[in-house]
Amino acid sequence: MIDRKPHFTLIIAAILMLGAGCSSEDPAITFDGEVYSLATAEGDDRVFRASGGDTQLRVVSVEEESWDYAVYIENGTTAEEYYLSGSARNYAVKFPDGRTLTRRHQDSSTSGSSEPGIQTSFADWNRVDDLGELVYGAPEPQPSSDSASGLRFAAGLLLIGGGLVSVINPHLAFFLQLGWKMKDSEPSDAFLGVTRAFGVITIVIGMVVVLS
Repeated sequence: MIDRKPHFTLIIAAILMLGAGCSSEDPAITFDGEVYSLATAEGDDRVFRASGGDTQLRVVSVEEESWDYAVYIENGTTAEEYYLSGSARNYAVKFPDGRTLTRRHQDSSTSGSSEPGIQTSFADWNRVDDLGELVYGAPEPQPSSDSASGLRFAAGLLLIGGGLVSVINPHLAFFLQLGWKMKDSEPSDAFLGVTRAFGVITIVIGMVVVLS
């Protein structure tokens, strides 16, 4: 007798594959105010086509002098050629007219530079940003140093507080370290002197940490 009951595992697998196929979309980018969709991709080489025109962007990995990528902006019979090298946070762009502009992203600030005497415009820097994001992707924000500074400041205060306890009340320091383990125990004069000395050293270290 043939078992005609559905194989639930196969059904679930088919549903998952169908859902994955429905949810996947071609990556889209915005370049120069126009939306482009990924048409082909082979390794680092990619072609994006404009959704509302015949313009396409070709990203090709090259070994042209010190450049890593070439980007061709093709519209019918015309084409603009740019070269890029670097990373998402720091990269240089060579324009078709030979100018080279450099973009740097540091923390939450962005800066740009060019060769001395080179004239640039906002349109040039917008093109630099579009090309950088096209090739390298948007730069990931670096973690803020505020949290690290706060932790360092808190650690310094704890060191200062512990040092003050050791200097002002070495008996309490003795109790916190050893006295609670023993009954009717008293610290020696040598222990009290060493505790005060280490307290002073700890205060100095704490101040250095707070002020650094």
